[in-house]
Amino acid sequence: HIGGNARIDGRAMVSSSLSVAGATHLHDTLRVERGVNVAEDLSVSGDAYVIGQLSVAGPVWFTGGIRMDNALNVMQNVTVESSLSVGQTAFYNSDIQLHGALSVNDAIYAGSALSVTGSVHVDGGAHVLGTLSVTNAAYLGGVLSVFGDTFVDGTSRVLGALSVSADVDTTGDVRVLGVLSVSDQALLASTLSVKDDVHVDSDVRVLGTLSVMSAIELVNSLHTGQDIRADGDMCVLGELSVGSTATLDQALRVGGDANIYGRLSVYDTAFFLNAIHGNTTLTVGGDAYVEGATRATGEVMMGGTLSVLMDAFLDASAHVGGAISVSHDAFVDGQARVGGPLSVSQPVYLADTLSVFKDAFVDSNLR
Repeated sequence: HIGGNARIDGRAMVSSSLSVAGATHLHDTLRVERGVNVAEDLSVSGDAYVIGQLSVAGPVWFTGGIRMDNALNVMQNVTVESSLSVGQTAFYNSDIQLHGALSVNDAIYAGSALSVTGSVHVDGGAHVLGTLSVTNAAYLGGVLSVFGDTFVDGTSRVLGALSVSADVDTTGDVRVLGVLSVSDQALLASTLSVKDDVHVDSDVRVLGTLSVMSAIELVNSLHTGQDIRADGDMCVLGELSVGSTATLDQALRVGGDANIYGRLSVYDTAFFLNAIHGNTTLTVGGDAYVEGATRATGEVMMGGTLSVLMDAFLDASAHVGGAISVSHDAFVDGQARVGGPLSVSQPVYLADTLSVFKDAFVDSNLR
């Protein structure tokens, strides 16, 4: 037991418990085979290896690496210039700054911000009350819950749910085997893969592929540079922008404009509350309802009804298994094949054959 300051310039080896009430400064290696309890600051210039539990009530500075075979409990800031390895649960009540890798074999809890210059590997869940910043890859074996912003410059893999109360910004791939929930914007520079539901309260921008094995619910816009794949329903209350192929096994609902630069395939009902702009094929297995203007340079194929409340401009053929209803002008540069009634309130212009297998109603000219 040391009641005041302790300064050791050489190696210190403690085979049993060590209790220090004041500041502790070690300029070389620290090896402890049982518990360490420090009531104030702990500063280590070399490596630290602890087989037992380490509990520090004040800030902690490590200029070398730290390896823990047991739990780590720190009530204030933690600064590590090298890697940090913890065999069991890691609990921090304040900021954490790591200039190397973070490896935890169990859960990690941060009462404030967590900043890691290297990679992060946590076999259990991670709970961060502040900002999470990782400049390399992040692997989490359980749930990731962040109440501040999340910045990851490498690939992120979360085996449980991912819940972020603020922005998400990643430059690598993101893979989530549970639910993805973001309360603010999400910016992903590469692929996003989610096994369960996706819920984002603001904009989502994915420069790579978006793959979701369940439902997608977005309160604002969705922008992707590459493919979208959703096995469940997809609801976007803002703008939908797809740079490549979008394949949806169930319903699609878009509250804003839909900009499709690749193929859009929906195997259930599609609702567009605004305009559709696309240079590609539009395929809908069920009914399609469009309240804005429709422009497609590729084929339009509908398994059910096509209803457009504004103008429809189709630069290629249109194949509709059910009825076609257009409230304004209809322009089709290719063939139009309609299995149900055709109803157009304004002029119709067709560059090729028009085949209608039921009634055709045109309130104005047919050319």
